[in-house]
Amino acid sequence: VLVVDDNDAVLRAVVRMLQRMGHHPVAASDAASARDALGDRFPDVVLCDVMLQGTTGPEVIGELGAALGEAPVTFMTGYDRDALADRPGALVLRKPFDRHHLDGALHRALRGDGATSPPGSPTSASSRSG
Repeated sequence: VLVVDDNDAVLRAVVRMLQRMGHHPVAASDAASARDALGDRFPDVVLCDVMLQGTTGPEVIGELGAALGEAPVTFMTGYDRDALADRPGALVLRKPFDRHHLDGALHRALRGDGATSPPGSPTSASSRSG
């Protein structure tokens, strides 16, 4: 699981949750560190923050391009769905989230269905973007 977030505390927390769930996360704060951390490997799934220092999650995903292979992408955000207005159908995991919501987001991404959000949070469109 590739995790991209420029907030060190959030990045560490998500990586720790993934490790406790039995995953092998690769942590990165931007496109360059993601590319370096992945090397020749393709992630099974990508978790990427929407708002990053000087860029956006969708821009980072675009920069990574072929380095992601066919990995589904779930965007993590504490903002409303307007932050992803240019990516209709994007999978979204609303911050803050817990291990249960993270697990659900990973399963949905890998199955290619529906976005996930903690209870009471608005949910994005229901299909994964390419």
